Amino acid sequence: MSTTLDEELSNSRLARYNDIQPDVMKYLYNVISPHYPNLFAKYSTKTHSFDTLNIIDLLHDGEVLCRLGQLVKLPSDIKNPTTKFKSSQMAFMQMENISWFLQLCEMLKLPHDEIFQTTDLYEGKDPYQVCITLMSFSRIVNTLDPEVFGEVIGPKKHIIINLFISFNMSDEVIWQVINHQFCAFKLKTEKQDFCRNEYNVSGLCTRQSCPLANARYATVKNVGGKLYLYMKTAERAHMPNRWWERIKLSKNYNKALAQIDHHLQYWQKFLQHKCKQRLTRLTQVAITERRLALNEEERHLVGVKPKVKRREENRERKALAAAKIEKAIEKELLERLKSGAYGDKPLNVDENIWKKVLGKVDEVEQEEEFDDDEEEEVELESEEEEEDEDDMGEVEYVEDSGDDDLVDMEDLEKWLDDSSDNESESEDESDDEGDDDVTTEGSSKKRKADDTNQKRKRKPRVEIEYEEETPIQTNIV
Repeated sequence: MSTTLDEELSNSRLARYNDIQPDVMKYLYNVISPHYPNLFAKYSTKTHSFDTLNIIDLLHDGEVLCRLGQLVKLPSDIKNPTTKFKSSQMAFMQMENISWFLQLCEMLKLPHDEIFQTTDLYEGKDPYQVCITLMSFSRIVNTLDPEVFGEVIGPKKHIIINLFISFNMSDEVIWQVINHQFCAFKLKTEKQDFCRNEYNVSGLCTRQSCPLANARYATVKNVGGKLYLYMKTAERAHMPNRWWERIKLSKNYNKALAQIDHHLQYWQKFLQHKCKQRLTRLTQVAITERRLALNEEERHLVGVKPKVKRREENRERKALAAAKIEKAIEKELLERLKSGAYGDKPLNVDENIWKKVLGKVDEVEQEEEFDDDEEEEVELESEEEEEDEDDMGEVEYVEDSGDDDLVDMEDLEKWLDDSSDNESESEDESDDEGDDDVTTEGSSKKRKADDTNQKRKRKPRVEIEYEEETPIQTNIV
């Protein structure tokens, strides 16, 4: 008769722990019967008594589990899910009753690896896992309400010892193969062998650190920026899809350490220490990553080859020298343009620049003329005041008042000729640097200057004073 592997495993587990089921049945009867006396009567028939019932048949409809859960006293603000129980012969209603009890187990924070699945009970796939859940339930509710749940059930001492020995023997066989023959995760070096398995708590290939050669193992991993505590127990060794139990750790470092102490309370000191050490290191790495992410926007460090750097420096130096030369040339040209070295209006100069330069020159000339006029007025006033003060008590010689309108024409013509000669000399210098058009413009300006001189001759404004000597009267004796 051929059987499947799942059937063989379930049969071996049921046969191996067959003595646990009577204790679980007795525990259920002792706890529930004082509160619900007639509950177990309907499961007893003429052919089958209560003692001969299988635990799967007793808990199949979920009523016993829900009655057991209703005895648990929860805080007033938390509703017990087992109160939603409905007695029915329909399959989905019975499975829903089982799910209410499983929700209560999660609320009581039973270890995830010790909670059975609905199909384990309803389809009878793993009755031993159901017993494990009820034993864990008895331990937790005993701490909450010892009066109602005074009894605690668990595996016998000799069973625990046999399990420990059997698992240790299998672990030792696995380690002998890994250590002396071949392991895909081993990385050999001259001084130390390393392990590349992602679940290795220390990264070293040793007997204690090997996740494959230890049926009971724990480590800390970073998944998507969140830290989790991974635990492996021997009870789930036959279920690869439920091999690791994952518990999310708090973001607070102190709370995360407390969680590790709570879940690894009865584990080896080596695993406790290494899990805390790994948690510390992963926390430091996360802090460094956040710091680098914040500084990434501020500064980017890019490697530059020495040859490229030297070439860029040469280009910058040449560009700076060219800019200095251009600035110097521009400054010199503007100075020449302001000084009139290129004439009144050069041909290749922008009109806006020319107007700007002329405006500045006119402003400077007006300011200079204004300053000169003010200085002359001040000097004249000071001279007049000094003359007035000096003339007091002195003798002056003046001509007759009828000769005031006479003008010394010779002195005036001499003064006008000198001014015209100076203007002609300045115009000649500008004409030599310019072209023929500029010379014609200069000559026209000279004629205009002569006309203005003639106008000035017509209406000169010159005051001449004559001194007259008064005859000295002498008395001759």
